Amino acid sequence: MRKLIRSVAAAGFSSVETKRLGRVLRTKPELSAARQGYWDRLLMDPGLTSAARGKRIKKKSEMNFLIYTLGRTGSTLLTNLINHLPGVECDKEILRTMPSNPYSIIADKVEKCEKGAFGFKVKTSHLHSPPEFLHRMQMDGWKFVYLDRSDVVATSISYLYARDSGSFFYNNRRLKFLNPQRPKIKLDVDEFINKLDENTKLVEYDMNLLSDFSYLKINYELDLESKTSHRNTLNKLSEYLGLDYFSGRLKIATSKSVPSYSKVISNWNDICDKLSNTPYAVYL
Repeated sequence: MRKLIRSVAAAGFSSVETKRLGRVLRTKPELSAARQGYWDRLLMDPGLTSAARGKRIKKKSEMNFLIYTLGRTGSTLLTNLINHLPGVECDKEILRTMPSNPYSIIADKVEKCEKGAFGFKVKTSHLHSPPEFLHRMQMDGWKFVYLDRSDVVATSISYLYARDSGSFFYNNRRLKFLNPQRPKIKLDVDEFINKLDENTKLVEYDMNLLSDFSYLKINYELDLESKTSHRNTLNKLSEYLGLDYFSGRLKIATSKSVPSYSKVISNWNDICDKLSNTPYAVYL
């Protein structure tokens, strides 16, 4: 009991709170509503230090949400689409540096948001403990949007081509990937296969992780790839997030038609031969 109380103090509770909680811990398990609050705080952040606990994420905005996704799945396009909604600010990957205290960064962003709804993008690779993070965000009332891309070959090529050519999609003035003016590149076949396997495992991990939560799923091929689907996608997001619909003109910059892989990857035939007898062949 004493050890537990000391751990409570080390977790960042004030001395007054620690003394009161000590008295609660020594009482019968049938706790009153007031005492139950101490249990809720203890169970919410078990074992966290004061620094890791960070700020409570106050809901200055009426509704907060996050977009959970892998890289190269169309998240920039989705963010631009969401920002058409009135009273919404959807930020970029604010946790990209993998901070030890993500909650303080998020709290600061929410505090500075002048609109009625705030959101941001986050990947598994940004988080030290994805399950802990999602549970914490859910308890703070955040809604989750999961973005995926069925074509794992396109996702992997997009990543490797962007890395080797230096053509990343940072804003609407850049092509998404496979810039036709750039020279051909040669992909390392084994590295490409490893990237396919890695992305497939990451998708499986994310799906298993999100099975414990409520979320809205957005699929790149169904909901984003074609401009004709953007209005329905935006309406679906509005309904899920409880926001006003947007009836104005959608101003979404789209890239020109993407050339075939053989025009930008010099050893594309070798890659096709390697994948011909694998589950990935369906995406060739």
